[in-house]
Amino acid sequence: MAGRIYKIAAQRLSPYPTRIGDAGVVIDLASHDIDLMRHLMPEPILRIYGETLQSINSDREDLFNGLIRFASGAIGVLDINWMTPTKVRRLSVTGARGFLECDLLSQELFFYENENAPSQWDALSVLRGVSEGNILGIRIQRHEPLDAELTDFVAAVRDGRPPMVTGEDGLDTLRLALQFVRSGVEGRAAVMSEKQP
Repeated sequence: MAGRIYKIAAQRLSPYPTRIGDAGVVIDLASHDIDLMRHLMPEPILRIYGETLQSINSDREDLFNGLIRFASGAIGVLDINWMTPTKVRRLSVTGARGFLECDLLSQELFFYENENAPSQWDALSVLRGVSEGNILGIRIQRHEPLDAELTDFVAAVRDGRPPMVTGEDGLDTLRLALQFVRSGVEGRAAVMSEKQP
């Protein structure tokens, strides 16, 4: 729908959770958005860079901003923290044909059309750039994410099939999250050596 993807941006903000005692905000929250980006861009990640801040915690990060460079040239942007006095969960995708914006809490999805998106009938549209077009509200089936995850896992065990999200997927996401934490501590980008799917 969005055409070629240029950028995926995730914003996951929350007040400080007293339930967390063994991980920082990257492992607790950013891992969800890293996983979403990997799903939306199933291609190798060339490099990542993270900046972290410790303000409430003395031993782990509670604010994280991260960048991902995908093999296609697309960029992933992560804005995650435990320092915001309200809960925000947003994901947006900027593409050649328009902009998708999803509120993950209300599970509402909107598409903002690029009126000048290139088409097979209008070769000159590439020269005109971007302009506002129609806004389309897209109906999505609402569900509670954790319930859907557990239901799929039980069905996978019952039916003898792989779950939609495998253990390998989780491990790959955890590796990236740990690389982000290291990048934040060391203050430098991490060039990814292994080729992801």
